[in-house]
Amino acid sequence: MERSDRWRTLWRDLKHQGPRPLALFLAMLWAVVLFFGFSWSRCFFSTCPDVGKLAAFQPGGAPLLLDRNGEVFADLAPAERQIVPLSSLPGQVAQAFLAVEDKRFYEHRGVDWTRVGGAVLADLHSGDFTQGFSTLTMQLARNVFPERIPGEQQTTRRKLLEIRVAQEIEGRYSKEEILELYLNHIYFGNRARGIAAAARQYFGVLAKDLSLPQAALLAALPKAPSHYDPRRHPDKALERRNLVLSLMEEQGRIPRRMAEEAKTAPLGITPPPRQAQVESGLAPWFVEQVRREMEERFGSNLYTRPLRIVTTLDSAAQRAAEEELRGQLKRVESGELGAFDGARYSPAAEAAAGGTKYLQGAAVMLDARDGDVLAWVGGRDYAQSQFDRVVQARRQPGSAFKPFVYAAALAHGWVLSQPLVDQPLRVRMSNGQVWQPHNFSDRYEGQISMRDALVRSKNVATVRLADAVGLGEVSALARRAGIGEPIPAVPAIALGTVAVSPLELTSAYTAFASLGQAAEPRLILRVEDDDGKVLWRSTPRRHPVLDPAVAYLVTNVLSDALVRGTGNLVQQTGFHAPAAGKTGTTNEGADAWFVGYTPEVVATLWMGFDQPRPILADATGGRLVAPAWGRMLARLYQKRPEPKPWSPPGGVVSRPVDPATGLIVAAGCNSASAPVRELFIAGKEPAAFCPGQESPPGDGFPSHSLLAEREKSQEDARRVERLAKAAQDEQRRLRKQQEAERIAQEKEKKKDQQEQAALQTRKERLAREEAAASRREREIATREAALRKAELNRKERELAAREEALRKAERDRREEARAAQVLEQQREQQRRARQDQDEEASADEARQAAPAEDDLSGWWELTNTIQSTNYEQYRGLRLGYRLQLEQDGDRLTGRGQKWTEDGRPIPPGARSPISVTGRIDGRRVTLQFTERGARRSAAGSFSWQLSADRGALRGNFWSDAANASGSSVARRMD
Repeated sequence: MERSDRWRTLWRDLKHQGPRPLALFLAMLWAVVLFFGFSWSRCFFSTCPDVGKLAAFQPGGAPLLLDRNGEVFADLAPAERQIVPLSSLPGQVAQAFLAVEDKRFYEHRGVDWTRVGGAVLADLHSGDFTQGFSTLTMQLARNVFPERIPGEQQTTRRKLLEIRVAQEIEGRYSKEEILELYLNHIYFGNRARGIAAAARQYFGVLAKDLSLPQAALLAALPKAPSHYDPRRHPDKALERRNLVLSLMEEQGRIPRRMAEEAKTAPLGITPPPRQAQVESGLAPWFVEQVRREMEERFGSNLYTRPLRIVTTLDSAAQRAAEEELRGQLKRVESGELGAFDGARYSPAAEAAAGGTKYLQGAAVMLDARDGDVLAWVGGRDYAQSQFDRVVQARRQPGSAFKPFVYAAALAHGWVLSQPLVDQPLRVRMSNGQVWQPHNFSDRYEGQISMRDALVRSKNVATVRLADAVGLGEVSALARRAGIGEPIPAVPAIALGTVAVSPLELTSAYTAFASLGQAAEPRLILRVEDDDGKVLWRSTPRRHPVLDPAVAYLVTNVLSDALVRGTGNLVQQTGFHAPAAGKTGTTNEGADAWFVGYTPEVVATLWMGFDQPRPILADATGGRLVAPAWGRMLARLYQKRPEPKPWSPPGGVVSRPVDPATGLIVAAGCNSASAPVRELFIAGKEPAAFCPGQESPPGDGFPSHSLLAEREKSQEDARRVERLAKAAQDEQRRLRKQQEAERIAQEKEKKKDQQEQAALQTRKERLAREEAAASRREREIATREAALRKAELNRKERELAAREEALRKAERDRREEARAAQVLEQQREQQRRARQDQDEEASADEARQAAPAEDDLSGWWELTNTIQSTNYEQYRGLRLGYRLQLEQDGDRLTGRGQKWTEDGRPIPPGARSPISVTGRIDGRRVTLQFTERGARRSAAGSFSWQLSADRGALRGNFWSDAANASGSSVARRMD
């Protein structure tokens, strides 16, 4: 009201001042209107998008992935897009999108002004762009013209330009054409652009076969595809799908019965389709994780312009991790490490819903200082299982959790020389059951130092130590280090019964490697546009976890474990850099772990079945996994200098210790037994005495006083609890007395109410009797009318029944014809299945009869030089390929991509996939290949001779493409 009064006053003053000020004001107002109109016509002084080319729009290029050294190793190409006409889609598909995105789509001309008013008021109230008003047409405008209308910019200029382009689209295209363009261009997450790609990606069906629940789920995704991803966030996806169904019901697009029935349907998400471009490349699980992080940050704009994503991956480390893990799994399956009775890996195996049946593994390597992911292997074969065991699998780490127990003990006054009891133990649980932890092979020392208990991974001594330190303290330390899973304060956590992922455990170990600071995993260094401009840059995230002195003492003990403890097999792999590590094995050998680190790198290997079961009879992490870890790290440090050993931080001191008691030998004492040196935190050393000349003090360790203080605190807490319980008992007694008095009063009141109710009942009975007489008269008349109507209905039903019988007979005839056709198809499928089984049995017999050769599995760099061809201009052309071979007996399979032409790298989008199959006979290798080019496929063969050092293949090739042939050389990649 005050604002309108001010405008009236201003207008009155202008009129009173004469015509000149008023004319000047109107001229300024007219100039503003003209300037806005001119800006509108010129798209606010930028190039106006050509909406006439809208139907021919194709999304931008695939972002390239570079490793930390600048080498392109993959791209994030969206799924192949298929344009489908609106008329081929079920009507419920369009209705679902209209209900949630633009319910007045057929009423506006590009801008829903009713919605604009509500959004502006909401934004003014919040002071930010909290509520949008984009219509389907406006969304289409910014999706097909992302460079002119960048969706990430929340500016008034961008919104006005979006409105202008949307209105131009409405003027050129019909509503059905706009809706069809929208459904074929919108991004649904997981590389799926367009309704056809989304239907294949999430449900494995054609777009024309989408059901109502499926259509509602797809309509729920465009708002935030990563946030509502049904594979990663099924609860959020289900909630938003049901919101779409509710909106469809409220707006009268579907009846209530259909909406309620659709809400009860499961999501029904199928496994993702195979991704050929990723399957044949390096680090496919890492690529998928990068794609998810990039979609969360950039959304659908990720695929609208060329980008260069510089990742943290080290290609050499990745190849070492892939090949060493694969080789160790094959050794286990071959029986080299013990009798193995599980399913064996085969390139032709199929993954079941609960995971693969054969032995699996995972490997992850982090930079200890900043958390950069150097290598990431989520399983054995990405083509068969996209389940990422690095981050999605949660398994018990076993003894690999123990360092957190000992770190908590050192932080609370325990020392490495302190004796622990190593004798059989019975623990009564809160549910009354008795738990009896056992050492490996049931061997007990009676008494053992803290250092030796961790080096030799003693279970019972560790359980006793965790109980003495406090289970809550152990849990708190593990959570600070980065283990996010809830850790119950029960004795069994000392033996690693909490479920963790390999990535989580590796990140937690960075607190030991960096002497106190834990680093969170990082996959992406920076994102650049096609001109090299940095669009986004990440920063390392670290947080303090341990006192550096405590971390150093744990590291010193775990270094000892690689020499004389459970990880000693690492020493036999040729790896000699400063390192520390811990093995882990769960009950019955279902999981085998090794987590190790140098001052620079933390790496974890895990081995087990997707459905937990024993790997071998006596499986341990030290025997199955530690050697592969050592070989992997040895290969890593072949091309980088070894780090310097950890330097003791301030506050770490070395003292002579009496081995029998763990106490310090006093200066000048001539002890009968030779003392040993041990490390301590300054100020927390045990007492000193002279063995053989005086008795050791009874409370010579710092933890003794801490235990006494804790016992006193616990007694005080019990005393307070007893007083509180007495007060509660007195309050309960008073409440019972008050309740008895209240019950007596209610009984008296209830008696009066019953007498009044009886009187009222008599009155009501008389009234009911009179009403019943009147009702009986009306019922007689109604019954006679109903009988007449029922007779008429009966005749109508008989007529309808005869018509239905005729229709049913016709349906039965059609069903019989359809059943005969289905039966014939089933018979044909059974015949083909029997033929495939016979061929597979013949192949298995051939494989079993073939002699075993040296394993050629791994990455090979292949160069073909064309010497003879039908086209003279191709003579001398050198074609380079990168090929990943897999050997199974004398059979070879592989896949890869064309990488170079005459030494020049081929862009990722133009790399043609190649697949090979063949055999090795002694040193002779024969392969047949198929190369899928952009226009046609080519087939041919290689004939090679294996070099004496097994590192090179030399020979010739032939291809039916232009009848080309020439020399061929393949060498192993590092």
